[in-house]
Formats: sequence, C-alpha cells, structure tokens
Amino acid sequence: MGDIIVIVMWDAEAVVWTAICDDLGLALESESYDKLIDRVIGAALEMARIKDIGCSSITISTCDMRYLLDPQNMRVSCLREGG
Repeated sequence: MGDIIVIVMWDAEAVVWTAICDDLGLALESESYDKLIDRVIGAALEMARIKDIGCSSITISTCDMRYLLDPQNMRVSCLREGG
C-alpha cells in the first residue's frame, strides 16, 4: 500500500475533533486538536503494524467543517488547513 490518509474534522454538533482512516479502521475523537493529532500518530502506526500494512507515509489532512456549497454541481467541499 502507498500512502495512508487520515482525515481530521471538527464536529461542531459533538464539539470534538474526529479522525477517520478507512484503510486502518481508525476512528478517534478528542476535544483538543493537538491531543487528537498525538493520538492519531500513535494509533495509525500501531494499526498499520497490527494489520501488517506497509505504507510509505501517513498523511494527516485537516478539514475545517465550514463547508462551501458549490451551487453549480451541489458538490460539498471543505477548506483545507495547512496544505
């Protein structure tokens, strides 16, 4: 497997940050972004090891839940923070 991508989003309704990675079966949440990122790094590496998934990198992609609605095709996209 190549890169593993973990999506991190703010859940305004639950008032927590969530991290999801389908490839690893990873779902975490925390009230603190920094604590969540620390947990994601440790858990992603451990899950990749347990599942014997070889990967060249683990990318953490943060999305801000302030959605932009594109009226031309009703596509929902999110603003990326930090690249």
